[in-house]
Formats: sequence, structure tokens, C-alpha cells
Amino acid sequence: MMRCTKDTVKCVTVGAFISGAAVGMITTLLIAPKEGRKTRKDIVNQLTNARDKVNDKLTQSTNSAKAKISNALNTTKTVATATKKAAKEARNNINNDNYDDQQSIEDKQEE
Repeated sequence: MMRCTKDTVKCVTVGAFISGAAVGMITTLLIAPKEGRKTRKDIVNQLTNARDKVNDKLTQSTNSAKAKISNALNTTKTVATATKKAAKEARNNINNDNYDDQQSIEDKQEE
């Protein structure tokens, strides 16, 4: 199941709008009293413009997704590094506490 995010909703909305606009333009051109060759040329030009707009939106969405993924990876790496450091410090503290406890037991035994 695809998650509905702000970006996917925006992309679907833009795509639906562009598709609707293209259908409207084609319908208008087909019922307009123009020569067939000119009508076909207008349709091709408008479809080319719509395609270019869709490609631009897809490029923007792809770049945005790549940036978010990169940011998430960097955050994950930072958290992983901090976690490893904290675990190492905790292990050292436990070892030091154990050493101190052992020394304390040995000192009491010598008394």
C-alpha cells in the first residue's frame, strides 16, 4: 500500500490538473473552426508544453526525494556514531566501576 504523503498528493493533484487542462485544450481545438493541419500543430505544441511541465515537476519531486533521503542517511549515520560512542563510554564506566569494586574488596581483605 502506498503511503499518502504531502509530496505524493501534490504530484497527483498537479498531474490531474495538467491532464484535465490538456483534455480541455484538445477538446477546444477540435471543435474550433480551424484548418486540420493548424489544429494538429496546436495540439502537438500544447501537448509538448504539458509534457515539459510534467517532466519539470517530476525532476523537482525526484530531487526533493533524493535530498530527503540523503538527509535521513546523514542523520542515521550521526545517530549511529553517537550511539556507538555512548555504548563504548558506558562499557568503560562499567569496567572502571568493576575495577574500583574489586580494589575495594581486595583492600578490605588485606585489613
